[in-house]
Amino acid sequence: MRSLAAFLDERNPDIFGLSEIESGDALAIATRFARQWAYRGGEAIFWRRMLDGPRVQEEYLPAPLGRPFERRGYLAVRARIADTPLQIAATSIVEDERDARIRRMRFLRNRLRGAPPACVLFARLPRGRVGLQDLGFFSAAVAPDGTYGIFIRRFITNEDVSQKRSYEAIGTPLCARLQLTAAG
Repeated sequence: MRSLAAFLDERNPDIFGLSEIESGDALAIATRFARQWAYRGGEAIFWRRMLDGPRVQEEYLPAPLGRPFERRGYLAVRARIADTPLQIAATSIVEDERDARIRRMRFLRNRLRGAPPACVLFARLPRGRVGLQDLGFFSAAVAPDGTYGIFIRRFITNEDVSQKRSYEAIGTPLCARLQLTAAG
């Protein structure tokens, strides 16, 4: 937790997402860094009070067959920034059996199709043929091992400011400076 706090102190992001975090730890981070926050199933999104009218949508991804208690979250915050509708989402789709992975990717893609054009997704996605490019997303930053990333639509990346070093207990954090593009 100290490593994460050191990273957040150093970068001071406006919006960030965390995966594989407990709700108590998410609350502690939100309190320490004075952020608004939302949590569901190991996923958390934090933001400054710059968003107008944030509305939280929280759901669980489809559970693997025969394992109804193995649940992962899908979390989305819809708001407005500079009079533009925006969605910030976070999820984690692990490399498990093919059928569960396919159902979870379908679920995610369905939710992203209904999202506003301006969207930021913090996600751990499985490697495979089906990605998010056909929905207009591209990678703003991807972990060195390719297991998680920041995916954006209707934003441009000013620079990838990810640190290539790993922090003890939190791995390699990703960070990118984004700018909203003009409507269209």
